This record gives sequence, C-alpha cells and structure tokens, in this order.
Amino acid sequence: MLKKLKSASKIHISTLLPLALKAIIFAVLIFVANYTGGFFWNLVFIVVSMHFYFRDSLEWKKFFYSFAILIIYSLVITHYLIDQYLIMVSAVVFGLLFFLLLGIKKFAFINRQMLFNLLSGALFFMVAVAFFGADKSVGFDFLLYYIGVFLAFAFLFKEAIDFLPDEFPKKKKSLFVCGASFLIMEFAVLASFLPIGFLNSSALIVLVAFILEDLIFYYIKGNLNRQVVLNNLTILIIALIFIFATSKWTP
Repeated sequence: MLKKLKSASKIHISTLLPLALKAIIFAVLIFVANYTGGFFWNLVFIVVSMHFYFRDSLEWKKFFYSFAILIIYSLVITHYLIDQYLIMVSAVVFGLLFFLLLGIKKFAFINRQMLFNLLSGALFFMVAVAFFGADKSVGFDFLLYYIGVFLAFAFLFKEAIDFLPDEFPKKKKSLFVCGASFLIMEFAVLASFLPIGFLNSSALIVLVAFILEDLIFYYIKGNLNRQVVLNNLTILIIALIFIFATSKWTP
C-alpha cells in the first residue's frame, strides 16, 4: 500500500512539475512583455502561451475561452499598471491561474470542479477590474469595450455551464448564457456608479456571477426552489453589506 502511494505521488509530482515550469515561463514573459513594452515580446508571450496550451490537445476546446480571456486580460491589466512591484505581483497571479488552467485541462487535480470555480471567479474578477478601470469618457471606444466585456462574461458563463456534470439542452444553454451575461453587465453598469472603488465593484461582480451560476446549476438539476433562491439572496445581501461597509466611499 505504501509503495502504491509513493508511486502515485511520484506520478502526480511528475505531472505537476512541467505545468509549474510552464506557469513560471508564462509569468516571466508577462513581466518582460510589460517591461519592454514592445510588440515583439507581446507576440512571444502569446505564441509561447499558445504552444503550452495547444501542445496537449486534451480538452483544449472546453477551456479555450478561459485561455483566451486570461491571455488578453493579463496583457490589458499589466499594460495599465505603472508600479513595477504591482506588475510583478500581477504576473505571478496570472502565472498561477495559467497553472490552474493547464492542470484542470490535463486532469492533474482531483477536485477539478472546485479549482475550476476558483479559476472562473478569478477570470470574472480580471474582466471586471479591466471594465471598471477603463476610461468611460471615450464614448465609441468604451462602447466597443462594453461589448467585448459582455462577450467575455458570456464565454465564461458558457464554460461554467459546460463544465457542470449534468447535460443541458443547447437552446436553453444559450438562453441562460445570454440572460446571465446581460444581468451581470447590468450589475456592472450599476456598480460603476457606486463610489466603492474598482476592487470592491469587481468583487461584487464575482459574487453575482457565482450566484447566477448556482441558480442555473440547481435549475439544471431540477432542484431550484424558494429555499435555494432565498439562500442565495441572503448571501447576496450579507455580502453587499460587507462590501459597502468596508468600502471607502469616494466621490
């Protein structure tokens, strides 16, 4: 029994180490691309990341949207950061997310659902941070950005629903994806008018996304009832009170 455990441990480590190395390279390339600010290193970062992701064809379609959003928004967010320390920390965080993505894709983790929820929540947070940090005074450009964020939310919701263990009809899936994306964008627009800071606003978006996913999950299982709705509503109210209470209300 002990030999089997040791053997399994070695196999697990041998699987995770290459993924960790790829994640480190991913993080380093983000930092270098931001530090140099040139097209070449941005292109290198994208090409190398695509190589790491597509090298193993296992379930590449299932998590492609998460991969694309991670690539795009990691570049967008670090582009607008000035402090080198924040850029370094952000690069490390994005590297960890890339590690999670590759591990989930390659079945390297036991509890894939929990880690996927963590990854999905982090990506929702990234998109929300970029949205709340965008310049809203530029009308047409911001409209295009608004549409892009809506699509990003829709793709994340689609992957979250696809990852659920229960089958779901395609027509209903599309309806729920569009509906949930529209609702979360409405929350994002409302939150953008609140003087609670972009981090708290982004946390609010993640909360709403998880609640919507939970309601959809129970609906798919056929267990959506008043108690489930009340539980989620209670969580939302408590979280809102906490977010508002801990926010620095700035004009």
